[in-house]
Amino acid sequence: MSSNVTWFAFPKDAHTNKVISNFIGLGTEEDASQFLCEDGEERGMWRASWQNIKRLWDSRKDLVLKLEIFNQRGNGKVRNVTLIFTDNFKKRKELIKKLKSQKRLF
Repeated sequence: MSSNVTWFAFPKDAHTNKVISNFIGLGTEEDASQFLCEDGEERGMWRASWQNIKRLWDSRKDLVLKLEIFNQRGNGKVRNVTLIFTDNFKKRKELIKKLKSQKRLF
């Protein structure tokens, strides 16, 4: 992932907030920072590395985490990018790639 991208985890419940604060190790559950997002809402989110975001996402089922993932490119807007982590997105991306490669064969 590009170094000019900042990643955020947005906990949707108290349990997830506690797990994220312990995992990231940056203070108490109340220490999440407020960020103004692309949709105009302010959210209390945890800034984390790509690796930690990926680890949290991959363990969400085992740890019963309810979270959304946001990112910010440079000084741009903070935007919700949870969709890129979902299985449907990955399957759709693979299908598009496959269809494009088949089209080149004809």
